[in-house]
Amino acid sequence: RQIENDFSIYIDNNNWFYKSRSDPSGGIFISKDNGITYTMLINSPNTFIEKMSVQSDGNFYYDLDGKGLFMATGISNSVKHLDDNEFSIPTTYIVAKNNNIIYSIWDSGLIKYYQK
Repeated sequence: RQIENDFSIYIDNNNWFYKSRSDPSGGIFISKDNGITYTMLINSPNTFIEKMSVQSDGNFYYDLDGKGLFMATGISNSVKHLDDNEFSIPTTYIVAKNNNIIYSIWDSGLIKYYQK
């Protein structure tokens, strides 16, 4: 039996569950039956997808350990690298109502603004 390493879980307004996993079959998954079964949306094996969320624009945002902040769409499995994070600690971020992103760089005192 394969062990799953769940890192983030998110529940949207439809009560759909999303989770990110780090294991040989890792990525972002969705459940439309209250977490009983999951289907892969974004394939990203053996990576640490942390602080994953689904925002009002319908996209997934997450920090990839040591590689920075990313945005992904579940429909096309398209991933966009938003900004490098020079630290290995996941960043805290906010997606504003205008879909721009405000995020912090851990242990540097910096707040950055990403304009789409």
